[in-house]
Amino acid sequence: MLDRFFRWVWVAIALILTSGLWIFFVPLRGEGGWYLYLMLILGLVMMGIFTYIYTQPYQRMGEALAAGNLSAAGEQMNLIRRAIGINLLLGLLVSVIATLKPF
Repeated sequence: MLDRFFRWVWVAIALILTSGLWIFFVPLRGEGGWYLYLMLILGLVMMGIFTYIYTQPYQRMGEALAAGNLSAAGEQMNLIRRAIGINLLLGLLVSVIATLKPF
């Protein structure tokens, strides 16, 4: 159901992490303000939340749907929705941090 979406999220995670680390270590030589470290930490937290979404509630939701248990699938979808909301807020925070501090 959401498999294509999750595949693209994995691709985006790989590209964002690779490009961010390249910028941090090549042009900036690993030297940056506290805000760069904060953005890195928040990005890693967001990746962890996505990994949790994919490996836990999404898998359980698929199993519940396959078994025809719509109420259990709905509970898992609610967990997914809340975790995505947290990731959205963290992403907005990272965007604010990025715009407030020059590189």
